[in-house]
Amino acid sequence: MRLLDERNFDRALESAKGLVLVDFYADWCGPCRALSPILESLAPEYEGRVDFVKVDSDKSQRITQAFGVRSLPTVVVLKPKHPGPGAEVVGYFIGAKPADGVRKVLDKALDDRPGFFQRLFGKGGAKADDAKPDA
Repeated sequence: MRLLDERNFDRALESAKGLVLVDFYADWCGPCRALSPILESLAPEYEGRVDFVKVDSDKSQRITQAFGVRSLPTVVVLKPKHPGPGAEVVGYFIGAKPADGVRKVLDKALDDRPGFFQRLFGKGGAKADDAKPDA
């Protein structure tokens, strides 16, 4: 897993061919140390579809704060916007998970099929005005 910081985070998103899994961790965090080998073992399985990266929350506090990370480990799955800066959060979890739990998050994020509410109400989902009957 590649270590990112404030200097190279945006470039990593721009160059990603697929999704980006970001592991927010700290060296002192026990659950982070438990999760790290699980993520490293899954990376080859998702090669070409998901880039696995990590951010040291102690050393990259601006990125950590930008994503609202309050507990470690926090894993965020991003879909970079192409062209343009930024990314959409398409999955996340907090705390250590077994490999099958991580796979479920990634497989759901990789599934391009629209969810129930997107199928029912369109791309933006339900809106308060959508529920009002015509007068």
